[in-house]
Amino acid sequence: MDPFLYVVIVTAIAGVGGTGPGGLLGVLFTRNSEKLVSLLLSFAGGVMLCIVCLDLLSDALAQAPGSVGNVFLVIGMTAVGFGVIYLLNAIIDKKTNPEVKHIDKAHPKTADQLS
Repeated sequence: MDPFLYVVIVTAIAGVGGTGPGGLLGVLFTRNSEKLVSLLLSFAGGVMLCIVCLDLLSDALAQAPGSVGNVFLVIGMTAVGFGVIYLLNAIIDKKTNPEVKHIDKAHPKTADQLS
């Protein structure tokens, strides 16, 4: 089979397989709720982040197969990256829009606490 045709077919199947269930969920949950939209967007973002992170982890571990130190280095640098992003998010939240308190006791912790 032609490689281009193979890529087109696999992409079409992935698009239908991913978009179809998403559209079905949209039809089933027809009520317009900020809470539901926030929850679904958070879930989708988490799934995409997980896929990218796991793909990068497997590539990093493949660079030096059999090295135990490499595993700890990859996991450690992943934790450092998470910490940097968390810190930057906190700094940006405090610096932007000072009239709105972003991080306080009333700040919702989950999508269920939005309304």
